[in-house]
Amino acid sequence: NNEEPLDRLRSLKMKHLDNANITAAIDYAVEVASFYLKCRSLGSLILNTPDEYVNRYTSDYYLLDTYYRKSLECFVSLNNDIPIMSSVEIVKSQLDKDYARIANDINIEWVKCIKERGNGYTEISAAFRQEHFYKTKKQTTKWAVIVSDALRYEIAKELTEELNRSKHNAALDAALAMLPTETKYCKPALFPYEQMDLYDVTLGLDRTILDSMDKRTQHLRRYVEDAVCVDFETVQGCSKDECRRIFASSLVYIYHNAIDNAGHTGSRAFVSACRDSVRDIANVVRKIHNHCSTANIII
Repeated sequence: NNEEPLDRLRSLKMKHLDNANITAAIDYAVEVASFYLKCRSLGSLILNTPDEYVNRYTSDYYLLDTYYRKSLECFVSLNNDIPIMSSVEIVKSQLDKDYARIANDINIEWVKCIKERGNGYTEISAAFRQEHFYKTKKQTTKWAVIVSDALRYEIAKELTEELNRSKHNAALDAALAMLPTETKYCKPALFPYEQMDLYDVTLGLDRTILDSMDKRTQHLRRYVEDAVCVDFETVQGCSKDECRRIFASSLVYIYHNAIDNAGHTGSRAFVSACRDSVRDIANVVRKIHNHCSTANIII
């Protein structure tokens, strides 16, 4: 029974609920065990088409990322003085290596498949192209776009589940990022545009580098006359009346950078930012829906 190790760990936790150090260590063990159980269930990593890889990631492979991230979250919460900390660190070191190995193995097979098919990314139908975001997702009614830098698919999956617990009708689609997958290229591509322009190593749209919130708003208003771009913190902290004023616009782009910012400061800040961002983005979506007439929100 593949679930037996997890069942034993959960049973052990129930016996030690009065000891926070023991339950924290067991929580870590549960995430590690879940990761290895998922690895054992993967089977062959050699698939026939790029679409199969996309579909397999969105249904299965993403859990490797989920369990690894949650194991990090549990690890950084452990008390360094617990007696088994040296053993836990050995486990973590091995887990880090195994996660890197399996991610690399999947990536190698994905690249091989792309090359062998001969058509690059052009034949992929299981995911829309990031640079086609606006024309693919454009709404005919008032809508908002939350652009969350470094929000991985597996975190988006968690966010979708959180939103659906609050009676939202949330769905998750796969998209194929632009190459290279860097903010300075990918973030501008989410706007409408007539042409992309490369200035040295910076991507511009319609002959302009959009390096400020004002420039982004000005660019967006070429396509939607009352559109506006704002920081996530502005929406998060605004009053009900201010919220209604912002979302009186037909289109609002909201920029959330918490995960990306935390990613530059270490794993402890990063895993906290992932967890907090799921909560914060869900709360902002609820706030918009509760106070404004903007029904369609794309993250």
